[in-house]
Amino acid sequence: MKIRGLRRTRVTGLWTWEVLPKCEGSGLILDVEAAEDARLELDTGEGEFDLAVAELLSEREVNSAGDELTAELIRPAEGSAALSPSRVVAGSRETIALEYTVGRGGIAAGGGIRVCFSLRSRWKSFGTPVATYVNKNLTEGELKDRPYTSGYASSGIVLTTSGPEGICETSEFLPRLTGGSVTVRVNGNALLAGDVLRLEFRGAILPEDANRSFPMVVFVDSEGEGVFRELMESPRLNIAPARGERLHIVTPSAAKPDEEFAARIHVVDRYMNPVDSFAGEVFFANAKLKGLPSRTTFVAGEVPGRILTGLRLKDGGPARMVAGGSVSGRGNYTFASGGGARVFWGELHEHSTVSDGYESPTFLYEYARDVSCLDFCAVCDHAHHTTHTGWEKSCQATRDFHEPGKFVTFFGYEWGNAHGGDFNVYAKEEISCSHTGLGSGYPMPFIGEHSVERARENLPVAALWEELKGMDVIAIPHHLYHVFTGDSSVGMDVYGGEKLEPVVELFSNWGSSEYFGCVGYPEAEKIQLRHFPHYVKAEKGKFLLQDMLARGYRVGVIGGSDAHISRPGHLNAKWPHKPGLAAVCAQELTRDALFDAIRKRHCYATTGTRIFVDFRVNGVGMGDVVDVPDEGRVEISYRVGGTGRLAEVHVVKDGKLLGRRLCDDDTSAGAVLDDGPVGGESYYYLRAFQEDGEMAWSSPIWVTRNQK
Repeated sequence: MKIRGLRRTRVTGLWTWEVLPKCEGSGLILDVEAAEDARLELDTGEGEFDLAVAELLSEREVNSAGDELTAELIRPAEGSAALSPSRVVAGSRETIALEYTVGRGGIAAGGGIRVCFSLRSRWKSFGTPVATYVNKNLTEGELKDRPYTSGYASSGIVLTTSGPEGICETSEFLPRLTGGSVTVRVNGNALLAGDVLRLEFRGAILPEDANRSFPMVVFVDSEGEGVFRELMESPRLNIAPARGERLHIVTPSAAKPDEEFAARIHVVDRYMNPVDSFAGEVFFANAKLKGLPSRTTFVAGEVPGRILTGLRLKDGGPARMVAGGSVSGRGNYTFASGGGARVFWGELHEHSTVSDGYESPTFLYEYARDVSCLDFCAVCDHAHHTTHTGWEKSCQATRDFHEPGKFVTFFGYEWGNAHGGDFNVYAKEEISCSHTGLGSGYPMPFIGEHSVERARENLPVAALWEELKGMDVIAIPHHLYHVFTGDSSVGMDVYGGEKLEPVVELFSNWGSSEYFGCVGYPEAEKIQLRHFPHYVKAEKGKFLLQDMLARGYRVGVIGGSDAHISRPGHLNAKWPHKPGLAAVCAQELTRDALFDAIRKRHCYATTGTRIFVDFRVNGVGMGDVVDVPDEGRVEISYRVGGTGRLAEVHVVKDGKLLGRRLCDDDTSAGAVLDDGPVGGESYYYLRAFQEDGEMAWSSPIWVTRNQK
């Protein structure tokens, strides 16, 4: 006899079904295979269950063959469910109807159904839930809809709806489903087998992320005792892209004058989903690009992207692609590279289902490479949510997607506690793993075995530094502007040194951490305190980038997201979830080159757009240190290429504004001479503003004056 087993997925709490073979022997034993996804084999003996659910009665992580857990069999809910329509357009307003056909046992008075939504589906609004029913036991001429009205009874049946609710406690074997739920209760008389309960979500605003399908998971309380059991198969809602409205165009931010490069273009909808249904011609124009074709044709049903090769800068650039026709778009600027270094774009702080993200590591990397057109990426899941199996899955995806010269991946995780904030740890080589998380050089001090609370209470940052001692890793601090209650500093007394902690995550979903009260800081504070009331406000003179620099710490900057939607470089993100991006200046697209460049602080941060920044002091690039004689001049030069019209460019010295330039174009180049005080050490960096609110920050350059 074969039964069905359930395996709960992380974060969403959903269970996935699979048919499992009967194993030999007696009793009810879970035999865990040594595989990437543990397979549950149950021996039911001569039980009378036609179908059954395996419930794990332990939260302990199972890792190897021979591990055994007890389980019990739970009969799944009876009946079936279907959606109409089952395919919808991203971001549209629709009425979605779910029809549940009552199973053979009926639904007793006091029972009902509960429809649950996965958090990762990201509905904008569930609309107004309205329940009706059809009594199939009436004669054909008597069949009619029975509309729900509060307190209305027809044939002795009253339907009441509640929700949408946020976190829903659905049953003892589905403890948490985080996307919301709607419950319909049947009071008065019972529903009989074959009756249809119709739940409409009127005026629902659908998710904006297309080319995916999301479950609307149905649970049934057939006995009226408050115990909801999952249907064998719940319907899924398929999200199609909206109409193609623009071109997403990406070119390298820097190229040598005679170097050939490629442009990547996608037809996208208003939500930046790739659209394969678009058909039409697109025309290109740019007088400073050699090898650019005059047009290209898109055919419906084909891959929604194009790669245009053989492009070169003309007359030294800078150049950007401009396209028009059936759809239009503008790309980022390509500048002539200084010193041969290129600018590579990436996202190092995105979460997956390995911890508390929405999608798998595989989906995350595919999105980064094929949709956002990033050059490098890392899955950076929370160590305290990561299991042995999850870590192996993350590492496997990191290995599979790594392709030097085309797309680079790093091994990474996020470490957090109450004694110094959160740190993202990255490595070029795969980090070994042990079941306990403590041995074999495995630097996740509380992986799997400890709760978040215990981890945050018991392990100061010094414990992390001790674990990382002697390892070729980089630790990047996050949440600079807030710390957990009871701590006095982050990035200060816990500073790991230039080799281990060379840069900070200056901008992310949480806002900017440049200085107290900076642009983007109010948003950061508001978001952080709303979601995490146990945080304390950053005080002036503590915790932020300029405070670290004032203490003499030589740290550069990058951008990230700390997003949990598993879409690195998400093209349609807005406040309060606007991600940053990391720009790294390196000679080649390899792990070694990028790692070395970050460690040397040859990088900068943006609010998510590909703003080009070239910032120099006495000819030395960002992140470096330059010695200047006492009588020597300090000459600052810069080039900035915006993705929109630039508003201002600032040069900052030691936390104060040294130079400011108002802009009236998409590009700006300038120079500032500093004849300030001599002696000691000063730092300089650039920040740029666009009229649309996008920003960029360079890593600092340090100038040391040597007095005679």
